[in-house]
Amino acid sequence: MARASIGIIGCGTIGSALAKSLARYYSVKLYDPKRGLKDDLSECEAAFVCVPTDQVEAAIASQGQRLAICSTVPLGTCDRLGRNVAHVPVFCDEDTAERDLKHLNYLVVGANRLDTLNFFCDLLAPLLRAKAKVVRCSTVEAELIKLATNSYFAVKVAFANEIYDVAQVLGADFEVVRAGLEANRNIASNHLDVWHKGYRGFGGKCLAKDVDLLLASADKMMGVLEAATRWRSTAKEGLK
Repeated sequence: MARASIGIIGCGTIGSALAKSLARYYSVKLYDPKRGLKDDLSECEAAFVCVPTDQVEAAIASQGQRLAICSTVPLGTCDRLGRNVAHVPVFCDEDTAERDLKHLNYLVVGANRLDTLNFFCDLLAPLLRAKAKVVRCSTVEAELIKLATNSYFAVKVAFANEIYDVAQVLGADFEVVRAGLEANRNIASNHLDVWHKGYRGFGGKCLAKDVDLLLASADKMMGVLEAATRWRSTAKEGLK
């Protein structure tokens, strides 16, 4: 029996990692003209959109199959597009994307129609680890989950950096303090690094961008997030 054909639109870090994971179960077609990839997606049962945020609408304009947007988008984007589009945000580190997407511990699928929701949950089921957590929700809820997740990480990084500064003033060893925080099972050990790739604070391709997207949609309701952004600006100006 022929395997279902699935398309990937945008083959950067996330798109290529997702393609490799799905290729174990489906026939995968790749479309990314900038990388010389121009497979015909017209016969695909569905396609995953993995392009930069500002390219999402252009990427889906000519597509007629079921679509799942993996790209992070502003709140309300899927509703505004006015078509049956799902949102399947990706939660992984850039450096370990291929490994993270091969066996998912956590999956969020947002859709406003039950048939679409069931379709993408079933399609991605082979990628799930045993006892993986699956969140089924609307598209705007999925959008908010992704932005809130990365924004929370950004706040946590800023908080860890401020605790580091307090430790420096008091003559305390931050690594001992950090170990004490990590020993508390209610505090995960991730995003407590003060120095990351040669700089302090949060950066990379996702956290700062997603913080800005959430702030733009929250209409001054995110005082904590605004404070984290102000701290980041101070850090970029030379905080040591």
